[in-house]
Amino acid sequence: MAKASSETISEAGDFKVDEVSITTSTGLVVDLLGSVMHITFFESIETAAITGNILLSDYVNLVAIGPIIGQEFIKIKLRTPGLQSDSLKGNIDFTENLLVVTSMKTREPLGNGLQGVLLEFTSAEMLKNERTKINRSYEGTCSEIFKKIMRSDLDCTKELFVEPSEGLKKIVFPNVRPIHAIHMLKRQAIAKDGLNNPYMFYEDMNGFHFRSFASMYAQPPVIKYTTSVPGSKANNVFEELRTVMSYQIVGNGDTLLGQRLGAYSSNLTIYDTFAKKQTRQQFNYLDSFSKISHANSLSGGRPGKSFPLVNSSPIERASNPRFDVPSGRISDFPAKSFLVPTARFHDADGVDQGTINYHNTENGNYPYVGGDTKKWLQVRESMLTHLELGITANLEVHGNTLVNAGDMIEFNLPTQTAAKTEKNEKYDFFFNGQFLIKKIRHDFDFGQMRHEMVLSVVRDDLAVELEEVAESHEYENKPLAPTTDTEDFYSHLND
Repeated sequence: MAKASSETISEAGDFKVDEVSITTSTGLVVDLLGSVMHITFFESIETAAITGNILLSDYVNLVAIGPIIGQEFIKIKLRTPGLQSDSLKGNIDFTENLLVVTSMKTREPLGNGLQGVLLEFTSAEMLKNERTKINRSYEGTCSEIFKKIMRSDLDCTKELFVEPSEGLKKIVFPNVRPIHAIHMLKRQAIAKDGLNNPYMFYEDMNGFHFRSFASMYAQPPVIKYTTSVPGSKANNVFEELRTVMSYQIVGNGDTLLGQRLGAYSSNLTIYDTFAKKQTRQQFNYLDSFSKISHANSLSGGRPGKSFPLVNSSPIERASNPRFDVPSGRISDFPAKSFLVPTARFHDADGVDQGTINYHNTENGNYPYVGGDTKKWLQVRESMLTHLELGITANLEVHGNTLVNAGDMIEFNLPTQTAAKTEKNEKYDFFFNGQFLIKKIRHDFDFGQMRHEMVLSVVRDDLAVELEEVAESHEYENKPLAPTTDTEDFYSHLND
């Protein structure tokens, strides 16, 4: 958790600059502090690496000195003064692990012989990734293989935050780039908590992460945000840091698209090409809800209040000849199907030994765990869909370099007076509780020396259980079938 340091912060949004420089392809190092107008960073749990851009008033005439050809490296070190952390650096520090320029997007005249230059950049590991292919096998758990790829194939010296996964694997990567190989790993990685929570791979300001949703949701909130009351003023700078300047409600769910993508229910058919048999498995969101981690199911590792985004009310009435399906909840109708071919090996006693291969130990035991699709595929698709279609908001807040993508925050949106219900709730029904930071955009304005952030936050659950009804209202007061069939309504058009 953040705490005050000996360095003071005068107002929310302050930042300190230690270094901004560029190294050209010819080895020339140029100090950019006097020409920087704006720096933007993007971090996301859905993106493998940090990206961003830097806007320069080209008083040093970089274009002529370089020239800028996309082979330059940038050093940047920024921080929020007055804050420090016991567990995190609390800095945006790319002085040892440099950022690589990928393109120069704009050159616009600013007057007085100056021109604006926008340079786009990303982590240097992405440059290494584009010229590297993996065409060999790796052994170990998914987490162990991840570390090997990052260190040996990408030459990554940054800190790695890795959650141990279960199951010894032997994986052959067929001439793919390292990042693609890691994406293959994260699809099969299963956390040791037994909840089948899928893994994510991303970079934040502290390093690279390979971790499950469970470990993210189990974190205590790094900060508690509230909206400002019109006409009021924060008592101190730290209270101002916790104030949301503006917000945008992005979504409260989409049941139509959610059904189509398998968020609520899906069928999985696994066809064993060796045994010529198939097995089927149905995923049910409501039945599985308590077995999967959610944004509010753990609060700092302790159980919290967490309820599904949909209720158990039937969506079909008991007698409906329109559909050849039983009546039930929204999670009882698998709208998405998966077909996965596999080949499973059974020993002489009929015990399943996993996917067929010939890498047995000397005593004939099979040490490796195959890619058991039924453990992760449907759960992963459901959780990733809720990551996109869950309760989502964009929060504009004062900059704070201790806040990162993948962190948990608490956000309580007061109920609007005109919208208060009979229960007179203090906070909004949907936007009250813990949220996962999915994305962050850092904006550093060097003209005003202000740091602001836009947080894209999401939750996949509710703090209060939804009420239910006994019968479906989808066809309420409607006949089961049309009273007439008018087949010649447009026949006069041919007269």
